Amino acid sequence: MAEKPTIAPPFKPNSRRPMTPEEREARYEYLERMSMLSPIHATHRNPDWVVRWVFNGKVQSDITIHKAMGFEFATDNPKAPESERQVETTVQISDDGFYRLGDVILMQIPRMDYEFFMARNVNKSRLMVDNGKESFKEEAKRIKLPTGKRAFKTFDREEPDSEKRFHD
Repeated sequence: MAEKPTIAPPFKPNSRRPMTPEEREARYEYLERMSMLSPIHATHRNPDWVVRWVFNGKVQSDITIHKAMGFEFATDNPKAPESERQVETTVQISDDGFYRLGDVILMQIPRMDYEFFMARNVNKSRLMVDNGKESFKEEAKRIKLPTGKRAFKTFDREEPDSEKRFHD
């Protein structure tokens, strides 16, 4: 899998000597990228893992549901340098190694499991739409409401710079 770009600075600013023009340009590009990130940006450095923010309010149902799906809390060593942590984020790590921001906490899951759940949700939503269409057609047939595609007719004249227009 291709190496993901990092948000880590290209160098550490050194106050002992002035920055070269190249270092200054790299620094400003880094600051520009950082300013465009969401305040809750988070990615796992291991491409086989996915991280997601989960509501951690008074009712723990969101965490319980995510744990049942295979999520676990994303933790790191708060004493390790940011470049060596598992999670790349704009959020500061707490002293106990968890990533918390307000009423959300960061959880992680293997990418393969996450993609399975996402594919299942997409299939489920498509099935719901299809079932809704079929249910509508059955109900319309029952009450003798005409359904189906309309027969469209075209204008006899052509309009400049446009496709042929349709009407009932």
